[in-house]
Amino acid sequence: MNVSNKAVHAYINYIIENNDDPKSFFENLGYDYSVMSDEKKYMSWDDYKVITESLNDKYDKFYEGMTRHGLTNKFVKHVLDILSRMISFRFVGDFILKYSFKTFYTNAVSIELVKKGRTTFDIKLTFNSEEDIFPVFVDMYRDVFLALPRLISNSLTWDVKTSQNGNILIYHIDEKMSSPSFYTSFQFFILRIFKLDKYYQTLIFDNLQHSNELEKKNLELELAEKKISEAHKDVLLANRIISHDIANKMQIIEHVKRLMKRNDIEKANQKLDIYYKSVKAIIENTRNVIDDHSSSFMLADVSLKNLLEELVFEYQDQANNKDVNISLNLECEDNYHFRTNKEALKASVLGNILQNAIKFSKANSEVKISASVEKDLLKISCEDSGVGIERSLVNDINRNSEKLFQSTIGTHGETGRGLGLFIIRKVCRELDFKVKFESSLGNGTKVTISKNLQSK
Repeated sequence: MNVSNKAVHAYINYIIENNDDPKSFFENLGYDYSVMSDEKKYMSWDDYKVITESLNDKYDKFYEGMTRHGLTNKFVKHVLDILSRMISFRFVGDFILKYSFKTFYTNAVSIELVKKGRTTFDIKLTFNSEEDIFPVFVDMYRDVFLALPRLISNSLTWDVKTSQNGNILIYHIDEKMSSPSFYTSFQFFILRIFKLDKYYQTLIFDNLQHSNELEKKNLELELAEKKISEAHKDVLLANRIISHDIANKMQIIEHVKRLMKRNDIEKANQKLDIYYKSVKAIIENTRNVIDDHSSSFMLADVSLKNLLEELVFEYQDQANNKDVNISLNLECEDNYHFRTNKEALKASVLGNILQNAIKFSKANSEVKISASVEKDLLKISCEDSGVGIERSLVNDINRNSEKLFQSTIGTHGETGRGLGLFIIRKVCRELDFKVKFESSLGNGTKVTISKNLQSK
């Protein structure tokens, strides 16, 4: 659910009006002000909710301020007061509200005006889920709708009541029109004499229709531009992921060359077969890593023992080069099977975890891999006694599944691309695994992935 940053533009103006600094306000909430003030960018509905509720907590007259910042200037208001006598406000309101909600809330909230009687109608707001409707939003728009008629006509008022049905929020409107002033009646009389009322009706209808179509095209172009931008980012990310994971496998080729020099052809062929399957899986599964809406990992019954033995075999030479021992402890039956995508779990998750464990281990140390199944809960852990991670960074890693962390140099000067943790978290989520990092500086790191075998 995306909300245009245009939705907080009135918030920024309101903060400034209260002699406060909007930059400080957003940064105190953990947001980058340069991003939030960019009207071409978008935020999540949860972010919009946090900002709206925070403003309501900060200012006593927040609702009043939001209605005031939409007021039309007095000259335009006077003209609209006359025109509203010739055109149903529900028609104009329908255009204004749909236009503004589409502009601000894109696909997060849809709006519909439903006629109930001669002077009554409903404004129905449909959200993606019932949980997206929060009290501050409900009350804020109730005040906005109470004030909205005054933006168009001094003679128009609304009574507004609210109700909710699941993910649909309904504002029940009772429209009331007071008698026009003598000055307004005289102007309206002149318009009728020269038959300008029909002309202006047609003109306004056509203008609203053309404006609506133009806005639709603008929104389509904006959406297309956004999709192109996201696609470009996906391509760049895909290239980085493929480059990252294949680079990890390139060390196998070096080991194969050494095996062939020693004339150990059988083991060399085993390593090459592993390399071929891993690289093929990396390319095939990269789309699942970068696409949040994709869930096309092919699942099959996998032997836990064979999976972990292949993992150790694949990285044993790399560990030997650093005098690091890899131990495997399997606390379940040897023939235990479970459903998953073997190559994605081995190459993108466990491979990256073990690669990092070796990378940050010192010479003559041990990396312990263990697996257990207890009460339908599968756990696989990898523990090293290497350099470890600061506790604050561990907390950040466990909280931020989408964040890219800066790569750190290994104990033998090994470099990285900063994508390993990102790939681990994304693939674990797609395969229905949870991942937890435990570490402290100087005391090694333990990474555990777990899966409830009854969840799917």
